Amino acid sequence: MKVPRYEYSEEIKSFVEGLFAENAAPKRLWDSDPVHNAFEIDVNAGTGRIRQTEAGQLIVEATEYFVLETLSTHLTDYFNQSGLEAAHLKELSREDVPDIVFKNRFLDTFSRPMRERAVFMKDSGATPPPGRVVSSYGPNGVRYSRFDLTLPLGAKVQRLSPSSILISTPKFMLTVSVDFAGFGANLPSGFTELYLEGCSFSDLSVYQVGLTTSVEFKPWALLSRSGWDYHAWLDSFLAKLEKSFDGEEFLRGIDWEAAATTAHAVHQRLRSGAAAGEPPIEAGRP
Repeated sequence: MKVPRYEYSEEIKSFVEGLFAENAAPKRLWDSDPVHNAFEIDVNAGTGRIRQTEAGQLIVEATEYFVLETLSTHLTDYFNQSGLEAAHLKELSREDVPDIVFKNRFLDTFSRPMRERAVFMKDSGATPPPGRVVSSYGPNGVRYSRFDLTLPLGAKVQRLSPSSILISTPKFMLTVSVDFAGFGANLPSGFTELYLEGCSFSDLSVYQVGLTTSVEFKPWALLSRSGWDYHAWLDSFLAKLEKSFDGEEFLRGIDWEAAATTAHAVHQRLRSGAAAGEPPIEAGRP
């Protein structure tokens, strides 16, 4: 479900709704093999194992797409504002990284040209908009988002596994891995009732999603001072990713501890006032 002001949660909900609205097959897989089926027990052997469910793999792909979209936007903004020479850059599109695109259903669907998607072609007589379309939205949350990664010359992007990708540049190698095994997670006490409108603790199943980034600098690259301006986006990207994804960062951003303390104090005062027969507290009065 959507958690207000938690960017990762808001985006993942939007991605899943958009994919399911356009393609019924992933929705059927999600329903037929849900996350809670990840733990399997062999009664005869007395053993158990964790497997990746169809729903779990969709969560992995949605999270990977979230990372790639964040990176794409960040790179575009960085190089547009940097004033660096475009001759030392290259733009990778979906055609340049097929192993990334075709093994991620969100990326493949959302970046596919609108002329190839029935949901955007209902009005066959419509005139295509001038220029390059970066993004567009249709009914029920379906979306088009042009995929591109602007990187220094010599950079390569490849898939290492169904849940990890490698971005290799002349200066460093950045690996991004998503980990989702269906393990449960805990929310802060009172968070569901106080922050998630219309929900109670029993309404939710909370799971842990892991996102790991690792950077390995190429030894010979450290000997040269030139070219680092074309790689200086790394630190700000990692900081942006942490802020938008990390649950602890989200809680700090909304000052949850202070909000929970205030809510507890108000609740206690209301309870003590009711027990003493005091009238309800009027709005705006201490």
